[in-house]
Amino acid sequence: MRTVYQEPPNRLQVAVKKSKGRTIFCFTLFLLYAFFTQAISKRGIEELSKQTFRKDLPGFQHTFESSNIGKWFELETALYLQRCLYEHVLGFSLEIRVCSSFTFPCSNADDDVDLRTTEYDVVTKRGDQCFLYEAKSGKVRFRDCKFQFEKERGMLLFFKEVYRELVKSVETQVQSITMDVKLSKRKLPKIIINGNVTDHNNISLMCTWVTAKTEEECLAQWINVLKIFSQGIFFLAFKKKVSSNFKEHLKRNNFLYIDNVSYQSKNDMYVSIVNLMQDISI
Repeated sequence: MRTVYQEPPNRLQVAVKKSKGRTIFCFTLFLLYAFFTQAISKRGIEELSKQTFRKDLPGFQHTFESSNIGKWFELETALYLQRCLYEHVLGFSLEIRVCSSFTFPCSNADDDVDLRTTEYDVVTKRGDQCFLYEAKSGKVRFRDCKFQFEKERGMLLFFKEVYRELVKSVETQVQSITMDVKLSKRKLPKIIINGNVTDHNNISLMCTWVTAKTEEECLAQWINVLKIFSQGIFFLAFKKKVSSNFKEHLKRNNFLYIDNVSYQSKNDMYVSIVNLMQDISI
């Protein structure tokens, strides 16, 4: 049998072939990136939310069926937090309705906290830490929002103290705080808190996440909400990138935030593309 001699390709030919391969691969990645970086539509947010979040997740149906235009960014924020930052979404629209007038002398805040009805748009958890978000989709001015931000942070501090006193009361077996539930057929269950933290005044509250039909179940739900507050950090989420001046106001007033929050189709593909690039030698 005759052996046919084939001259091995020279280095230039090999380099050209590799260069073509790199070019084709990089161009493919570019097309993928361009395709998947399109901002998700309202329809996309709606469909992805239904796929991602359970119907019985606290506050989800309320937010999903709301006519408020801000709901789209609240849902988008939740998608971004869960799918991109790996925070587990506990629920939406956590509203605390205050039925009593009381000023809480908070040692962790610059001013005393007037208890007021407050709503947190998205609540998440990562590890042992919970995060309570206020989501802002439009253009905001700090002076217009400062009162709201301080109110939400102040209410969080108040409930931290309530939970701390509740735990201490159980551990020491000295009842320094009481929590009584009153049921109503037409309204949300009402809880009445009285203790050192309330200066021994009765403070009546209702919560949209507390919907049970018996006193024991309502109390258990309230304690779960208080536990979330005890582990909670108040965060602001802005759809747009905030200005340097706005950042300075946030920093000066010790507000934590994330900005430029935009859930895009690329977010689900990004990790896969990165892994693919690492596996293939370019």
